This record gives sequence, C-alpha cells and structure tokens, in this order.
Amino acid sequence: MISSILQQFVEAIERQRSRWSEPLQPPASEEQVVRLLAMTTERLETELIVEYIDLLRVTNGIDENGLEVYATHTVRNIASDVIGRELMVDGFVEKNLELRGDYQHFVDFLVFASTTLYFHGMDLSTGKYWVLPKDSKTPSRVFSTFEELMIDAIGIVLQPEFKPQ
Repeated sequence: MISSILQQFVEAIERQRSRWSEPLQPPASEEQVVRLLAMTTERLETELIVEYIDLLRVTNGIDENGLEVYATHTVRNIASDVIGRELMVDGFVEKNLELRGDYQHFVDFLVFASTTLYFHGMDLSTGKYWVLPKDSKTPSRVFSTFEELMIDAIGIVLQPEFKPQ
C-alpha cells in the first residue's frame, strides 16, 4: 500500500485530470504485476522495489502534464477516449531497456518516470533516488525514498490549486 502522502498526490492528479474528464489509469492487475516482476528479473537482471509495485496497484502508469510514470508494460492511455486520439503510457521494462541502449551509464539505474527535461529513478549501486537532467550524468536532486522521488515528480506537474497542503 502506498503512503498516505503519496496517495494524496495521486488523488490530486486525479482531481486535476477530472477538469477535462480524463480518468486516471486503472490499477495494474495482479497478473500484470507478476509479469512485470518476472520481466524485470529476466530482462533487467534486478528486482523491483515494493513501493513502485504498490503505486502501480493504485494506477498503472501516469501521463500528466509532461510527466510519465511508466506502467507495468506499454498500455493504452485511457484518456485516449476523451481526447479522440491514441495515446500510450510506456512500459517500465521496455523503457529501461531503451534507455540502457541509448545511455551506457543507465545499466546501473532503474528509471520509474520521466519528463521532458528529467529522468526520475534509482541508482542500483547506492539505493538512492535521483532526478537526472537528460543532458547530464549528475543528478540535480537526490532522495532517500521512492516516496520523496514521486512526490517531487508529481508535485512539479500539479497546478497550485490541486497540490496537497
């Protein structure tokens, strides 16, 4: 289960999206979670953190205002029905494999989310969470927990009237 503060930020995204009648992605099914865990072990040769899985059990990916939190696998964004064109939310394993192919130093990282300018992830060698500018190898912010990382990422894309107090 995600923390109450992270839950508040997810609910804030849900309220923000409701202005345009755009729903939040549905929760990941247990089958999707099991498949993601197996693919992460097989293809990325690492284990996933429980906190990320817990977030996916609330919403299977987020695509909001330039922030994309990766889903269990590449999935159709259900806002496509409202917008009238097909949108996708990238899958975690697929995106991390792509990034490892593009950036050699990403072999030691897991990336959970991205924006136009930043990657949001974890350094597997230190266990620290970071925000990494796309044009740099040096993190701009470092966090001790996944919760702090996600609150930072979500907080950037929330309009002021929707931010939890």
